[in-house]
Amino acid sequence: MLSNEITQSKLLKETEVAKPNQHRILSRQQINVLNERSNFLGTIQLGMHLTITGCSGYLYASNLGNWLVAIPALIIYGFSIASMFAPMHEAVHRTAFANNHLNEIVAWFAGLLSYYNSTFFRHYHKSHHLHTRIPGKDPELTDITPKNWAEYILAISGLPWWYAHINGHFRVALGLLDDCPFVPVSARAQVIRSTRLHLGVYGGAIAISILCSQPWFFLYWLLPLMVGQPILRFILLAEHTGCTLDNNLLTNTRT
Repeated sequence: MLSNEITQSKLLKETEVAKPNQHRILSRQQINVLNERSNFLGTIQLGMHLTITGCSGYLYASNLGNWLVAIPALIIYGFSIASMFAPMHEAVHRTAFANNHLNEIVAWFAGLLSYYNSTFFRHYHKSHHLHTRIPGKDPELTDITPKNWAEYILAISGLPWWYAHINGHFRVALGLLDDCPFVPVSARAQVIRSTRLHLGVYGGAIAISILCSQPWFFLYWLLPLMVGQPILRFILLAEHTGCTLDNNLLTNTRT
């Protein structure tokens, strides 16, 4: 929120001095403002996000017998975990922080929490931006596009997302990348290693839960993420649904 207010203030100032150019949507000065990166502001926003996760998680865990507190806390906690997709996404774009090494670290761990592998997602998402809404080229067009209420509810439920991610993680971990042309051959070994490490962390967490005879993995990660995903699906579904299937950036994405 703080960085958004600073950026908006700068944009307003740049708009006042920017010369009109019929060939540009934004002036070069406005683009430079939007491209500014900050380790400090990025850390503050990530810290605020993690604070919400920690506080809501504590309320949820310490009130499991008091559902009037536990359920609202679970919803907030779950959405805060699911929406770790946001810092993962920005860090993959290398816009969250000025330091690219910091972007890499945050992207990987934020992806671990939100069940996205950032190494794979970087190539997947790059192809999406290069070929937005172009059939046969944009990998996101394989996602369900609701045409009726039943399909909408299915998409919002997160079930297709879970299937795609569980299946996708294991296929990548096994090196089955023939259906992922957006991952260059030179990057495949890195993507496979990163995905295997993700699965290894999940496997380790499951093993600890089993050895301790405690449902920790389910109660504090899997269940919250299942609760939070529908909220994230609701938000992300608005990005391109109902927009044009062409390369016109003014009509093929959210307004």
